[in-house]
Amino acid sequence: MANSGTFTGTGLSGASASDAELCRISGYLRDIHGNPLAGMSFVVRHKSNPIGVPSAVILRGRNAIRSNAEGYVVFDLYRQAEVDVELPGLLTEFVCHCTVPDAASIDLNDFLFPYLVSVDWVDDTPLVIEVGASALFELEGTLSNGVVIEIPASAATIISDDEDVATVSSYVLGIAPGSTSIEVTDVDTEALEIRMRPDGVFLEILGTASPTFPTALAVTVT
Repeated sequence: MANSGTFTGTGLSGASASDAELCRISGYLRDIHGNPLAGMSFVVRHKSNPIGVPSAVILRGRNAIRSNAEGYVVFDLYRQAEVDVELPGLLTEFVCHCTVPDAASIDLNDFLFPYLVSVDWVDDTPLVIEVGASALFELEGTLSNGVVIEIPASAATIISDDEDVATVSSYVLGIAPGSTSIEVTDVDTEALEIRMRPDGVFLEILGTASPTFPTALAVTVT
């Protein structure tokens, strides 16, 4: 394999794992020219068990996955498990730590290199606070692999529509009676990661969508 290889994902056909506790992962391995990487193998190691799955079932050491003549791979993992994917290199292995989503199927590229897809309020109930009082809010993000993560307020840019009524930082502070809203406009996160194996081969996401932000949260100060 030349040192200009790249992992790329492909859309799924809708196939799902035969066992409801499993998630099916599939996609194509191709080089930078689009040629299939046939017979290429990598190793998956389970690091933790999902709740209700006996450790003897999945913690069996290494599971080798090999692509077919078209560079296609398909394998099943237990939903919500933590795994290490060891990608082969000429000098040493490149390891990706991945969370298996609670889903029937996922694209290989999104599984290996998840990125932020959307940001939401944990609770979008309108806030009602008194002048001088404060209220907390929580944000969560959904990754391209379906995994939901907590987003600290310090990592987000949040603005108030009327700072004479309420200001916002890591919490909302009532300034004067009235109504306003707070809005998420940005999140400080790397939506696109480009990684390089020790042998110089790039593993990259070819493109990512900009994350979507939630509708403004209403705030009333009394």
